[in-house]
Amino acid sequence: MGQLYGCFDPVSHEWTDGVLATTFREQAQSTAEDRQWIVFDGPIDAVWIENMNTVLDDNKKLCLMSGEIIQMSPKMSLIFEPADLEQASPATVSRCGMIYMEPHQLGWTPLRDSYMDTLPDSLSPEHHELIVDLFDWLVQPCLDFIAHNCRFLVQTSPIHLAYSLMRLYSCLLDEIAATGQDGAEPMSSQQMTMWLQGLFLFAVVWTVGGTINGDSRKKFDVFYRNLLTGTMDEYPRPKSVKLTKNNVFPERGSVYDYYFHKQGSGQWNTWTDSISKEESTIPPGANVSDLIIPTMETARQFFFLRTYLSHQVPLLFVGPTGTGKSIINSNFLMSLPKEQYTPNCLSFSARTSANQVQDIIMAKLDRRRKGVFGPPPGKKCIVYVDDLNMPAKEVYGAQPPIELLRQWIDHQHWYDKKDTSRLDIIDVLFISAMGPPGGGRNDITGRFTRHLNIVSIDSFDDETLSKIFTSITDWHFSTGFDATFYRLGKILVQATMAVYKDAMESFLPTPSKSHYIFNLRDFARVVKGVLLCPHTHMQDGDKLIRLWIHEVYRVFYDRLIDNEDRKTFFNIVRERTSAFFKQTLDKVHIIIIIIIIIIISPLWACPKPHT
Repeated sequence: MGQLYGCFDPVSHEWTDGVLATTFREQAQSTAEDRQWIVFDGPIDAVWIENMNTVLDDNKKLCLMSGEIIQMSPKMSLIFEPADLEQASPATVSRCGMIYMEPHQLGWTPLRDSYMDTLPDSLSPEHHELIVDLFDWLVQPCLDFIAHNCRFLVQTSPIHLAYSLMRLYSCLLDEIAATGQDGAEPMSSQQMTMWLQGLFLFAVVWTVGGTINGDSRKKFDVFYRNLLTGTMDEYPRPKSVKLTKNNVFPERGSVYDYYFHKQGSGQWNTWTDSISKEESTIPPGANVSDLIIPTMETARQFFFLRTYLSHQVPLLFVGPTGTGKSIINSNFLMSLPKEQYTPNCLSFSARTSANQVQDIIMAKLDRRRKGVFGPPPGKKCIVYVDDLNMPAKEVYGAQPPIELLRQWIDHQHWYDKKDTSRLDIIDVLFISAMGPPGGGRNDITGRFTRHLNIVSIDSFDDETLSKIFTSITDWHFSTGFDATFYRLGKILVQATMAVYKDAMESFLPTPSKSHYIFNLRDFARVVKGVLLCPHTHMQDGDKLIRLWIHEVYRVFYDRLIDNEDRKTFFNIVRERTSAFFKQTLDKVHIIIIIIIIIIISPLWACPKPHT
């Protein structure tokens, strides 16, 4: 409120103007003939808008706390642009003329029509016709299908998904745009047709189908394949689209497992094909906590980071805890050439304020000229925000840090907190990551997410989990350990996976056990704990099993608060040890210790001092 209208300094009692006071006064005193507009772009709440009542009624006067009254001139107009009026008072609603813009009345086709004018000059009229036909054939059926049959990790609008598709498609057309220019190899019309088709099919999967969860991806995969075959009577394939069996996704796996490789007439490769041998080799002295084991998921994430960042498209990764969003993004940013990019990493929490965000971002920017800020000339600053949806909502439901970021992405400027002068921000790019809303994480306003191309990251399947942790155990046990440990390492990963799944099924969070939340970090903690033991202390396979039981207890058992849960977990460990290691607990001399723990632990929990 103080930054908007102005406030008194609590010590000196000096008045400082706010942004609105300064702007309103300038426009009221202006002698120019032009009409003056003030746009209030953002959520309306019942506190700040009530102070506008004297401006909005027939008086048209802004009354400040300092006692100053500014008369609105006849050339001035106000526009309020909120997403909704949930928090506006009836007094405000009755004073303003209301225009409600319904998204479905506009639709995504006007966006498509204007997008066609931005396509590369190297495309012929036939290619333009092909792209229009692809839009008409694929986009609306896919939007309808995901709206009625799929669950979203982040709620979005059809217009946003269509716009994301256009942005990704433009990012993928670099070679076509450059054909015949600056010595680039010219492409034949047929080759361009094949590329345009393949890249469009790929772009639909990772934009329209890119914000849904894992179970919904399976449904979308079946629908999308049926749609592409052209056998669905309600969505016939256009005559300009020439798709043979080699031009559509291979039958094996899901459409999410492939990317369009731009070579020759184009081909579909699995994401793992893009991983080089150097990436999959773990160096001898590496730290387990810093390892990134290349998988299909990491290959996708690096691909979209490279693609969107090079084309200055804001990006948001959404996925469950423990899927490596933060470490992969940080690793990618640190690997960028220092002479071209300056990373600026922020982690949001529930207590993050808008002022903190502005201070942290501005601290990394230089003053280029009066009112213009950016990184050193020739560089780009990349703002990476982790846990984007963590800031707590204020009383009226807004998240000030996110509204501040939205103002920057929408209008490319902020205001100085001291003198309210405009600060234009240039050469700054945006990347973010967050977990799905729920459990302390909030929904983000659609007015902000509409700027971001969203890529969802699914929970890892068993095969991916096994590959990640087996690669780590194989690397660890390959130096200095007996050959039997190589086999035991693989068994250890499978046993941990079984205990992890059993724990998630058996111990569900309730109000009294709200901390019964297990994720991939717990899985990793067990494996990392076992790997801490050096080979000099690990000569016997039974020792490894005992250590594994200890680590499983440390990670999972220590979280349990109920004696019944502890007994259940004891049975889980006993069964899994027998099933995977073919050993009984008494064989590895651990049963006596566990029984003692089970007997004593209720006494530890007892609050009476004499017990």
